[in-house]
Amino acid sequence: MPDAHVALPASHPRLAVLDGLRGVAALWVGLYHFTQNGQYHAGFPAQMPLRWLGTYGYLGVYAFFVMSGFILPWTMDRSGYQWRDYGRFLGKRVLRLHPLYLLSAGAMLVPFLVGAGGGMAAQGWPDWWPHFFYLNGVMDRPWLMQIYWTLALEAQYYLAIGLVFPLLAHRQALVRGGAMLVVILVPLIAHDGRTVLPFAALFGMGLLIFQWRSGRMPFWMLFPGLLGCAAVSWQALGLPQALTALASAGVILGLPLRHRVLGWLGEVSYPFYLFHLVVSGLLMPWILRLPRDPWTDSLIVLGLFAVSLAVAGGLHRLVEVPAQRWSSAIRYRRAGK
Repeated sequence: MPDAHVALPASHPRLAVLDGLRGVAALWVGLYHFTQNGQYHAGFPAQMPLRWLGTYGYLGVYAFFVMSGFILPWTMDRSGYQWRDYGRFLGKRVLRLHPLYLLSAGAMLVPFLVGAGGGMAAQGWPDWWPHFFYLNGVMDRPWLMQIYWTLALEAQYYLAIGLVFPLLAHRQALVRGGAMLVVILVPLIAHDGRTVLPFAALFGMGLLIFQWRSGRMPFWMLFPGLLGCAAVSWQALGLPQALTALASAGVILGLPLRHRVLGWLGEVSYPFYLFHLVVSGLLMPWILRLPRDPWTDSLIVLGLFAVSLAVAGGLHRLVEVPAQRWSSAIRYRRAGK
């Protein structure tokens, strides 16, 4: 997920709109998982009010792809990133995101290790060790948690953006345009959903916004580019995914989605994303003993959100904030050093 969680420069407060967007996207994904798992948990929840809204919550992950497409090159540009910094860039990514990810994977393993995880898809060392490198998808091994496929695509994007960014930020417009054209069009010829390539145009929307905001692209080129990305994404992934990404790009461009609560939700969105399924999985045996009716299940879903957000808030302070500091301590080398 999301590297929509990189700290934004204080000198650009308008970009705080990303806090609101990632908070809404994370909650939407959570609503999807809390309301659409009846096939796994004996019909929970019942036909509760607004359950239909959760039907489309899976689209929230595509908003994260657009955000990552923008914020990574934005921060790399401001930090003076060059090809020689590739190793440091990857080290920053690992320190920033890996601790919480490994903690969530460990939490998913606990029921299995204590003898209560017999139904788990990933049931042995050959399925477990690839998690450390986000390789389960490309190796056709089951994940410990279904959302990890999105983190694997993000990891592939990090590997790619570290190599491609100097071309996207090149002083020659022809070089920048050629690199962007490849990013936008590659989904038309790459169809393996285990790789980031079919999703490249979604990240490309964020890259186009970066090009414009950094002064490397005139405004009149931005919207045709975004529409082109949407058209390619429609062809490669589907219309709902393309429209969600286009709407997310619109929010990043400055639509008013700012509030103190949304800002806090944005701060804790990464631990919430990683642990809301852990919370629901641990509580589900007790939840299924309760009566099944729409209003009871509505209250249960609200309770799952409350517990998951509380856990996320604690993990943000205890794990994520230190990880952010470790990552920020790694500096890119300046020219001549």
